[in-house]
Amino acid sequence: MSQTKNRELLDKKIRSEIEVIKKIIAEFDVVKENVNALSEKAKTDPQAAEKLNKLIEGYTYGEERKLYDSALSKIEKTNRDNESSKI
Repeated sequence: MSQTKNRELLDKKIRSEIEVIKKIIAEFDVVKENVNALSEKAKTDPQAAEKLNKLIEGYTYGEERKLYDSALSKIEKTNRDNESSKI
């Protein structure tokens, strides 16, 4: 393959990965907004406080933590791959 074709394929892959990262960030933004709203409600509602505590526990130790770590790992791998392709 020509160098131009390789570059085009790499650019396409990078654009695709950027879109995936944007979607991941958007999902985290939605979660953050919901947690902030729940946090405010928890100040006066014991049920909301209990739900918030369960969420915090889940994000600290549970499946949510695994998903978060997995997403971060993918982002870091993409960054490493992009850096190594510049060399």
